[in-house]
Amino acid sequence: MTMFRLLIIEDEQIERKAIVEVIKKRFSHSVSVLHAANGMEGWKLFSKYKPEIVLTDINMPGMDGLQLIAKIKEQQPKTVCLVLTSYNYFEYAHEAIKLGVENFLLKPIQDDHLANSIQQALDNLSSKVSHEKQRNQLILKMEAMKPILESDCIQGIIENKSSDELKQMFDLLNIIPKDGFAIVAKQVDGMKVILQKFSREAEELGYYCMKDNYYGHLIVFVLSVASISQREVLQLQALIDKYFTIWECIGIGDISSNIHDYHHSFLHATKTMGASRILTRKVHDASNIREDYEILQLCNLLVRDFIKLDTKAIKEKLDLFLMQIMYVDGKQLTRLVREFQMQLIASINKEFKAKLKPESLVDMVAFQEGSVHANLHEQLHAFVERLFFTMQDEPSTHSLVRKALAYISLHYTRAITLNQVAAYLDVTPFYLSKLLSTQMHKTFTEIVTELRIEKSKEMLNENKKIKEIALDLGFQSQNYFTKVFKKVTGVTPKEYKDISSV
Repeated sequence: MTMFRLLIIEDEQIERKAIVEVIKKRFSHSVSVLHAANGMEGWKLFSKYKPEIVLTDINMPGMDGLQLIAKIKEQQPKTVCLVLTSYNYFEYAHEAIKLGVENFLLKPIQDDHLANSIQQALDNLSSKVSHEKQRNQLILKMEAMKPILESDCIQGIIENKSSDELKQMFDLLNIIPKDGFAIVAKQVDGMKVILQKFSREAEELGYYCMKDNYYGHLIVFVLSVASISQREVLQLQALIDKYFTIWECIGIGDISSNIHDYHHSFLHATKTMGASRILTRKVHDASNIREDYEILQLCNLLVRDFIKLDTKAIKEKLDLFLMQIMYVDGKQLTRLVREFQMQLIASINKEFKAKLKPESLVDMVAFQEGSVHANLHEQLHAFVERLFFTMQDEPSTHSLVRKALAYISLHYTRAITLNQVAAYLDVTPFYLSKLLSTQMHKTFTEIVTELRIEKSKEMLNENKKIKEIALDLGFQSQNYFTKVFKKVTGVTPKEYKDISSV
């Protein structure tokens, strides 16, 4: 049983003692009694113990009962206040009601009447406590469900569900957003913490941030219940610059002013990853939307990752592609997946002079009527894995080449030489050089240089010093690194860094 505190303020000692005795006798298990002889003493006790019920006389020297109640209600509005007076209470009714007094008791008061009034106050308090407890439990449950609701809502946006469906999801999150934009980032070390800091600061500015993991990427939707003004756009841009300047693996979508258009903000974010991080407002016209999935470029990048045996990069690129196409209808999705499969096979055949036959591979992704999206993620990953596994049996992908590339990918940051790799493979340097030239159409030096330059770009975007990069990647000197970098990219490391930071 909940124990409540009750404060009695009565300047007549005999009456005060009588009231205390009645309450202690009848409510010993539910009420702890405090008592005071005047308003000032009562206020001190209230300030110290914060009792839930106050029973006070009105006419007292110094601070009268109504003045005391006014101070109590100002500090703790939920306190139950009962008025005790020997005068007709109608004289005080108007002011007392304005103060929120729950009941009036006229002197001399009978014990039963006093007990009934206290019991009624206790019942009301117990009901409020129970209601508050249920409400707090509901809030805790809703907070526990919040990540699940946000995940469902983000998935609904990505899959381009109808505005009505999205509104129902937002209703469960207790938000009706107006403007919003998407942020999409690869799951790399440190990114999750950065996004959490960004979201926390955005929420302090009054925005609502939904977060989720989706196909190997971190997604945040920044939402506002009102239109985002130009001043607020600049404020958000400053926040984006603060947290995301050095990260290549992040994309910022346009601000959209319609729930259904949040999907296009998401698509824009996926396509601007590593590019400009300028926050803009976009008015979407569904009739003019042209989705460009750049399948040829994707397949060429996947082949490059295959050459480097970079399975992590392959997975990331495939996951991003799947995020972009997952929402489309079955007929279009079938066409896009088939186009991707055929193009990837063609790119591999071209790069390695191979003769892989599409008809023996493309059927690996099986589409069933009415369930085109089912298990697409697993099936498409399995297709790519099987395709690359098949390539290992092709004469064009000589096992020595694969071993050489694997060794180079592990040691290219050092002063690695052709002789070292040849010794590791137990072949002559001349034979290895000829093999790489025939199979890769590149010299040993070109292969190592490409890897170093790609890595140096990442390090430049992380604001590392040029001299440190040159030493870390095995170049003879900073000047030599600068010379090689410009030969490959057309710009110096400093110029590249300046361009990337714009």
